[in-house]
Amino acid sequence: MTDAEFEAQKARVQALADKWIAPCYLKCWDINLEWNRDVYCDSPDDAFRVESRWRYRHGTIRVYLPNIVNCDDAYLERIFIHELCHF
Repeated sequence: MTDAEFEAQKARVQALADKWIAPCYLKCWDINLEWNRDVYCDSPDDAFRVESRWRYRHGTIRVYLPNIVNCDDAYLERIFIHELCHF
């Protein structure tokens, strides 16, 4: 993945985070997006992995950018919203 591809895919996901975190009532959470150039070795098809620490309203969404390159925008939005449901 080139730097330009990395930045383009990162921008797609960041736009979804900016669009959906507030409407999903998650503004009170500290949600970090972690950008990965490689796939998750234990589950190489995963686009996202979520770690939620609900007691502290803290979470991390790990984004495996190579796995979203071929996702159309509507599908990517749908799976991103699904990931937010884990919080």
